[in-house]
Amino acid sequence: MLIKTLNSMAKLYMESQNQRWSQSLG
Repeated sequence: MLIKTLNSMAKLYMESQNQRWSQSLG
């Protein structure tokens, strides 16, 4: 249960980071 939550949180974090990089790169 805990690992599943951490995985989902990590996925959301990575997605937000990817979006941030995409916006900065244009």
